[in-house]
Amino acid sequence: MSRALVGLFGILWLCWLLLASNVDAQVEYLKYKDPKQPVATRVKDLLDRMTLEEKIGQMVQIDRSVANAEVMKTNFIGSVLSGGGSEPLPKATAQDWINMINEFQKGSLASRLGIPMMYGIDAVHGHNNVYNATIFPHNVGLGCTRQVEISTPVCRDPELVQRIGAATALEVRATGIPYVFAPCIAVCRDPRWGRCYESYSEDHKIVQEMTEIITGLQGDVPADYKKGLPYVGDKTKVAACAKHFVGDGGTNRGVNEDNTLIDWHGLLGIHMPAYYDSILKGVSTVMVSYSSWNGIKMHANRDLVTGFLKNTLKFKGFVISDWQGIDKITAPPGSNYSYSVQASIEAGVDMVMVPFIFKEFIQDLTLLVKNKIIPMDRIDDAVERILFVKFTMGLFENPLADSSLVNELGSQENRNLAREAVRKSLVLLKNGKNGSAPLLPLPKKTSKILVAGTHADNLGYQCGGWTIKWQGFTGNTDTSGTTILSAIKSAVDPSTQIVFQGNPGSEYVSSNKFDYAIVVVGEPPYAETAGDSTALTLADPGPNIINTVCGTIKCVVIVISGRPIVIEPYVSSIDALVAAWLPGTEGQGVTDVLFGDYGFTGKLARTWFKSVDQLPMNVGDPHYDPLYPFDFGLTTESVKDLVEKSTSAAVGVRACIFSIMLTLIACLYLTDSSSVFCFFKKFIMFWRMAGLSTVSPVETILDRENFTLDELLDDDEIIQECKALNSRLINFLSGRPQVEQLIRYIVEEAPEDSEKKRTFKFPFLACEVFTCEVDTILKTLVEDEELMNLLFSFLDPTHSHSNLLAGYFSKVVICLLLRKTVPFMQYVQAHQEIMRKLVELIGITSIMEVLIRLIAPDEHMYVNHVDAMQWIEETDVLEMIVDKFSSSDSPEVHANAAETLCAITRFAPAGLSAKISSPSFVGRLFRHALEDSRPKSVLVNSLCVCISLLDPKRHTFGAYHTYNRQMTNGSTVAANPETVEGMLESLGDLLKLLDVSSAENLLLTTFGKLLPPLGKHRLKIIEFILVLVTVGSESAEKKLIDLGAVQRIIDLFFEYPYNNFLHHHVENIILSFLESKNSSLVEHLLRDCDFVGKIIQAEKHFTLEADAKKPTIPVEGKSPPRIGNIGHLTRISNKLGQLGNNNSVIQEHLQGNIDWTDWYADVLSKRNAVENVYEWACGRPTALHDRNRDSDDDDYQDRDYDVAALANNLSQAFRYGIFNNEDIEEVHGSLERDDEDVYFDDESAEVVISSLRLGDDHESGSLFTNSNWFAFEEDRDQVANEQSAASLPSPSPIAEEDEGANIANGDDDLVTGEGEDLADTAISLPEAEPKLEESGTDKPVEWVEWRESSDANGPSGVLANGELETGSGNNATNAHELSSPSSSAALTKDEQITAEPSASPSVALTKDEHIAAGPLASSSVALAKDEQSTAEPSASLTEKTIETSEPTHTGNENPSSCTSTSVDSVVGDHIKDTTVAKKEVENEQLM
Repeated sequence: MSRALVGLFGILWLCWLLLASNVDAQVEYLKYKDPKQPVATRVKDLLDRMTLEEKIGQMVQIDRSVANAEVMKTNFIGSVLSGGGSEPLPKATAQDWINMINEFQKGSLASRLGIPMMYGIDAVHGHNNVYNATIFPHNVGLGCTRQVEISTPVCRDPELVQRIGAATALEVRATGIPYVFAPCIAVCRDPRWGRCYESYSEDHKIVQEMTEIITGLQGDVPADYKKGLPYVGDKTKVAACAKHFVGDGGTNRGVNEDNTLIDWHGLLGIHMPAYYDSILKGVSTVMVSYSSWNGIKMHANRDLVTGFLKNTLKFKGFVISDWQGIDKITAPPGSNYSYSVQASIEAGVDMVMVPFIFKEFIQDLTLLVKNKIIPMDRIDDAVERILFVKFTMGLFENPLADSSLVNELGSQENRNLAREAVRKSLVLLKNGKNGSAPLLPLPKKTSKILVAGTHADNLGYQCGGWTIKWQGFTGNTDTSGTTILSAIKSAVDPSTQIVFQGNPGSEYVSSNKFDYAIVVVGEPPYAETAGDSTALTLADPGPNIINTVCGTIKCVVIVISGRPIVIEPYVSSIDALVAAWLPGTEGQGVTDVLFGDYGFTGKLARTWFKSVDQLPMNVGDPHYDPLYPFDFGLTTESVKDLVEKSTSAAVGVRACIFSIMLTLIACLYLTDSSSVFCFFKKFIMFWRMAGLSTVSPVETILDRENFTLDELLDDDEIIQECKALNSRLINFLSGRPQVEQLIRYIVEEAPEDSEKKRTFKFPFLACEVFTCEVDTILKTLVEDEELMNLLFSFLDPTHSHSNLLAGYFSKVVICLLLRKTVPFMQYVQAHQEIMRKLVELIGITSIMEVLIRLIAPDEHMYVNHVDAMQWIEETDVLEMIVDKFSSSDSPEVHANAAETLCAITRFAPAGLSAKISSPSFVGRLFRHALEDSRPKSVLVNSLCVCISLLDPKRHTFGAYHTYNRQMTNGSTVAANPETVEGMLESLGDLLKLLDVSSAENLLLTTFGKLLPPLGKHRLKIIEFILVLVTVGSESAEKKLIDLGAVQRIIDLFFEYPYNNFLHHHVENIILSFLESKNSSLVEHLLRDCDFVGKIIQAEKHFTLEADAKKPTIPVEGKSPPRIGNIGHLTRISNKLGQLGNNNSVIQEHLQGNIDWTDWYADVLSKRNAVENVYEWACGRPTALHDRNRDSDDDDYQDRDYDVAALANNLSQAFRYGIFNNEDIEEVHGSLERDDEDVYFDDESAEVVISSLRLGDDHESGSLFTNSNWFAFEEDRDQVANEQSAASLPSPSPIAEEDEGANIANGDDDLVTGEGEDLADTAISLPEAEPKLEESGTDKPVEWVEWRESSDANGPSGVLANGELETGSGNNATNAHELSSPSSSAALTKDEQITAEPSASPSVALTKDEHIAAGPLASSSVALAKDEQSTAEPSASLTEKTIETSEPTHTGNENPSSCTSTSVDSVVGDHIKDTTVAKKEVENEQLM
């Protein structure tokens, strides 16, 4: 009995335990579904419950065509999308969409954890995939809107786009969709790009303003909401997506998905700012771009996606790929899908748009995680972000679509808003022909109006791409809306007859007595790559329609296009010209302004070019010569306003007019008719000047008697009137006396006592008059020999040649050359002394440009004017130019002579090409270069010409050809064998200059000294050898081996371990040898040069050795620093191993080398496990390696803020005695100094690196050392506990922030500077993250002061005036006051968010608080709201800081935007009340 009771009791006890545990489990299970819990708590709870399969499922987005309830449930799919044109059924209703989406959602909710999916769709100009939705103007038009009530005339209308965002969100929610792939915040820099219409502007400031659409889509972020967190307001709002990160609008030549070639500062200054604003506005997601940045696919760019977007900008939403975006990481797309998966996830992509092959993606990612190639932390980071957005959207509380909003789709209220947007976006480019009265606004009541053109009655053309279907549609049946023709019929008086003819004949037009015509032409619809165009022409028969109609009757031409297109050839025949962009479904917006119900207010947000040859051309470019400039746009008033104004004016002047008329009548009786006429003329002038007429000020001047040219030039509207072809003005300016005076303003210096307008304004406007390219003015000049003689008298030796006037002279001459080629060239041929004079003045860059245009014209010009230009081939101009290397000591002359000769190698006609590539010419060039008495700039620039002869597409200007412009390894170029042979004759003499053993000049550095410094001329020799290797000449290869060139270059590689330029050149030479099919080259490299042995030796002794026989000597008394070429050696070694699999010579050599085998297994393989070292450069991982720049790019001057620019900025540190070198004098101007004879060579990489080594602790890590990155070689145990750098998760949105902080001490390096991509050594992956303590005040950001510490004397002091002085003794500041390796901003307002340092500049986003970020290898970027950061100047490194603040609208604001954005040069200052702390942070508190 007792046993039974015990058993029964045990059973009851077990049941109770099970019941209790089930209850507890149920309570715990409901925790993440409890809306009362903080979002971070819910995310963490849910994430802890998820399996790997469930997590990976959340990272997948599939197309609706492969989705169903079962797929959603079994694969745990996180998101579904509709691609362009993907719909439930044709002309689906809102309810059809809701039914489909709810079906998918029910499958997701039926899964184990019931995680709802989020449905996404492109809504780029309204809900554009859906039938009957309101289609708003594309972004290109919205960028042209402006707020007319704001005093600053060019302010755009962000309030309008916010309302458009709210209306779009409402219509999207009406179909049950909670997520949109919008807005596109690209900055389109080239209209040839097929997606240019998705961009608001070429000016990032306008794009920044238009990010206000995010608050319309998602809702206004509450004032107390944490900055940077995703935010979605309620069930009428949607999650937005800022796209495409980053630089998609800056691709080379506007090719879609191509390479954006721009330096780091350009990327930050142009393409990145709108992302700062989007994050501040709480954008939920960011889509990565298909494009590359300097050769690195954005979908695989960890530095930018994780390092900058997530870690530095503190973006807490999730990052999504583009459609099949990860496939395109490889070429061809999808060829190595597993690698694409790995690279994209490691880069920081959280959700992957795999529309169809989602099972393959899930399988590959699962294997990568299970095999520990991708760490679980990276997966958790991605899923945390996705869940955080879903919880923020309210999907867990309201997963199913709400049918109550279905009537919002295409509502009349939204259509009225779209109509408003259309009329505000239209830009009036011309109104009136040849000074005649304005044509617009058009009268509604008239006899007969002709409407013509392919786009007048075509809703599909009117809407453009991304409408109903991906590429758009044609016709009027695919959705509902109002065409322009229908709108015209509705707008005019009922008695007015409207006649529509798509393409009328000239006889039809002339015989029907039309009062005027409205011509609507433009581009057909397109999207993405299909829209890429190199011609940018009107679609046929558009040009013919314009010529036929506008040549016969008055016409207004409306251009429907997604970008500026070629219109200049037709402008003269057009009376009024309107850019309507892609207005969408509401065509009434066009007629609202056409007929004067409203006035034109739009201003160009893009430059309208004259011809495609000018592209890319953006406002601010050096040679900005548009047809219609940025921010151009004529304005009109509505008919209503005009009537009111005239009525009001009439009341005020009625009595005055009455008395004047009485006086006029009296004059008829009392005076002669001539007096009456004079009086009447003055009366008309009074009428106009009193504002009672719309005549321009220029017309007012022309109405005066005895007006002068100076009076016209003093009026600011003269150029606009010229471009508008004002016939009275042009007739006056075309007169010979006026043309002569204009030329004198250009070529003659103003007297010293002249007014400023004579010195500056008149020459400028005189030049602009000519460059308006008015045919009659140019004709007057070019056909009058005396006037041409006066123009070219500027070149006379006795004449003053100021740079200002030289620039104006150059523009006028080039304009004549382009527009009046034949008579101009005939004049120059008859006065061939002009060529000699131009060569004599070649040191002036503007004159050089004239010379280049004359003797190296582009192919188009030469083909069309071959007879007029062929005589140049018979001159001795080449000899005159090359002899400037001998006759002048000016580096500017040498550089410009070389640039001219290089231009000839690219564009020269056959005769000049043969002459410049002949052995005799090459010999002449080398004779000048190798003269002992000549400056080294002669050698450098002569080699530039030789390099261009070998490879005309390679840019060689600047002190050296930077590594980011080099060709792909192993590529070959065709070179004239005779040219190569001519160069080989001087190769031996060049190699002698690589011998540094006898050089005695000394350069002191903080890591020691260089005896001698390498110098730019030696680097240029090595670059020349690199190009010589690539031409594939057997004789060149044999000569290089026989002379020991390769051996010497390799020796230099190891002798100068901190010269990054050298390392890149030598690495490419080595790789070219290794990949060569000529086995003798490989054997020479491996056996004769013992390159593998040198690698092993360098790896064993990885610190700088104290060897007096070597040129690089460490400083005495300090531990030697690590060498800086480890990264290059790593990449070369990996390439050796890879090539060894297929090359028997390499394989045999490596297998026979025991040291290599051991080192490969013990060191290299472990290094490879830490980071993807195939993408290393400069000794550390980087996203900036091997930029394959297109050498035909117009920007042939290297604009990277590279080591050279950094060195220039650091010169103050030397000037104020931080480093002592009394033997060297400072010389200003890099072109004016000999590269080895100045202390601070502005292009000496080793100086820059040494300059930034400010501390003694070489193990602390800094921007320019390899110290911590290779810590695993010394601290293997420590590194074993660290995560892989390639897959470090970014700070998660729910992680807890470490409360502790350790005070930094020791001589930590101050990392600051620019051009991290050209740094000669590595960036360390820091073990500890610097963090700034709260100061307790709201002080502005201050910067760490520049100081140098030394072993004996301590760091330098700071003088009262801010200058720096080497301190000693009691005056020295303690070493621990130096900052850790970052230059970061202090946080204010009780909280701070600190980012991990990574390889890009730090960015602080602030609005009453600062989000401070560690360095991404150089400059700091601060984005501020409500306040601006200020810094006290001191003698330190200049850093570029971008500040964006909300303006108080003043006259000092940037005229192109309502948002004030400034780029300041901030000098390093000291932080007074801030303590720099070092701590190890793995996560960061968000909530």
